[in-house]
Amino acid sequence: MLIFVNNKKKGGVNVHIAFALILVAFVIYTKSYQLWKKHLDTLWYVCSMILLYHFLTPTKKLWLYSNTIFTNLLATELIYIFITMPCAILIFLKAIKNKKTFRNKAICFLNTIGISITWECLFVKLNFIYHLNGWNLIYSTLFYIIMYLCIYIHETKPLFVYLFSIITIFILMIFFRIPFLNININFLGGLNG
Repeated sequence: MLIFVNNKKKGGVNVHIAFALILVAFVIYTKSYQLWKKHLDTLWYVCSMILLYHFLTPTKKLWLYSNTIFTNLLATELIYIFITMPCAILIFLKAIKNKKTFRNKAICFLNTIGISITWECLFVKLNFIYHLNGWNLIYSTLFYIIMYLCIYIHETKPLFVYLFSIITIFILMIFFRIPFLNININFLGGLNG
């Protein structure tokens, strides 16, 4: 069963594009873009994990962005993979690297998770993100904790982070009963809206 979510609102603004542009503006404002070369491996890591999610879950997604008047779901996913997430990562890494003490790093880490959850709550309420197959905001919170920890650790222990991420993915697949044998070449199959 392929998943298609259509949230086209007449005259609506594409919030996914707007959100990406807000993050791009914030990256420029904070000069986080200056760190892209230093953190390129981490950016590739996150993009590869998102693409792996789509490859492993072509017909049973845990969350899905809605498409709106200007884009289909594939375009929306690509915006998140190659614009939104890299911007969010650069902002996070710049903020946390500027903190000198463990306490300040922990506060930055918790603030980032809080902002991510607030954004997701708003988008779920407005039907711009859909939680599917048992996924909910509690799982999203745990996911953000793991994701931001992996992003932070990736720079110094990339192999550990990749192995940990792959193990976590397979545990999630078992827990949410994502079929292992349902993988096909059309890994963005449910996103063409």
